[in-house]
Amino acid sequence: MQTIENDVLKVEINELGAELTSIVDKSTGFNYIWEDKPKVWPKHAPNLFPAIGRSMNEHYLVNGQRYEMPQHGIGFFHHYVAEKLAANCVKFTMHSDEETHQYYPFDFTFTIQFELHGKSIRMIDTVENPNDETLSFAVGTHPAWNIPMKPNERFEDYYLTFGTKPKKLTYHEFMFDNGAPLRTGKILELQQYDGERLPLTRDLFKNGLIVFNETNKLNRLELHSTKGSQGITVHFRDFPQLCIWTQSDERASFLCLEPFYGVSDQYGQEVELMDKVGNYHMAAHELRTFTIDYDIND
Repeated sequence: MQTIENDVLKVEINELGAELTSIVDKSTGFNYIWEDKPKVWPKHAPNLFPAIGRSMNEHYLVNGQRYEMPQHGIGFFHHYVAEKLAANCVKFTMHSDEETHQYYPFDFTFTIQFELHGKSIRMIDTVENPNDETLSFAVGTHPAWNIPMKPNERFEDYYLTFGTKPKKLTYHEFMFDNGAPLRTGKILELQQYDGERLPLTRDLFKNGLIVFNETNKLNRLELHSTKGSQGITVHFRDFPQLCIWTQSDERASFLCLEPFYGVSDQYGQEVELMDKVGNYHMAAHELRTFTIDYDIND
């Protein structure tokens, strides 16, 4: 486990999956990240690479050859090498190896850097393509934020707003085959959004995750409370899709706010990697960073 901190926050990240496991406010002791309760949801903040969501039949194709791809890729269960850069900064690196080649037959270097700046956490994903060919991949993250954040509040006291102030919000329809979601290909309008706010209710997630598609042009999301100033602001300008999710179980006192570059397959045939919808196509020997900023408001 790696720890970074400053005067106001202490953050822990696990080398397994480079997973953010806690963000603790030093003045109150409150942990903003879900505590990993196995009987409810046994994770904190998985990192997604080189796939997001589910592949059809858990496989995809490279020049017609089948490769297994676990849901959300391989980045969340791989051990990363940690390098402490400063008291408030740490970098995690995953290199392609024999294990990754079983699922993704390409060389790569994937790093995740965490930086603390006051009450803000910056997360920088960097993908490097050392190959002489284009690399197709998805990248994203899946942090679960504890809500409510104050005593005597409920999940339903919170709501979301969006920086671009869209008049409507559209999202991918999903079907559930053997328990995991695949897109139907339909884009729907979210009726619960009133043009300014999206109130949070358990019923909002009765059909599972909500993935806002790229036509919304979202780049900022704000989680607010009706009973105070506490909340989270997420800046995700490098990610065209955004997922929000929690469980209908009231014990799941969290909300996942998930910037995505990529999306689950559409139900039907297995697809070639280069044809996966939403993937980033990286030119040979290119390097690209994807940055997310989380601002904690209190």
